[in-house]
Amino acid sequence: MLADFYHIMSIEKNDKGFIADIRLNADHYIYKAHFPGNPVTPGVCLLQIATELLGEFYGCNLTMKCAPSVKYLRMITPVEHTDYSYHCLCNKEEGSAKASFVICGADKIYTKMSMDLRCGTRPV
Repeated sequence: MLADFYHIMSIEKNDKGFIADIRLNADHYIYKAHFPGNPVTPGVCLLQIATELLGEFYGCNLTMKCAPSVKYLRMITPVEHTDYSYHCLCNKEEGSAKASFVICGADKIYTKMSMDLRCGTRPV
């Protein structure tokens, strides 16, 4: 969905979830509108990246049902840093998944969120 907005650099899987290292595309058109001269990654894009990474991890399409907790602690801007890590703890049941994410970069925590998602039937 976020074509060319970010690139997955690596995904390290473990028995409780994964850590995905991503690189934001500072030249993406979203940053020209949000905000010109002072680009900030929109919160909705952070949620979508989390959804896409979790779908990649489980090998299915996911749709977010709700995000019971989202805390933006620092602004994520591609000017300061382009590389961030999504630390995910997750579990999947029949037709649904729950996940919590911590987004880190440059030894700082930027965002914490939890999400409830619905599993699709088509492969990613």
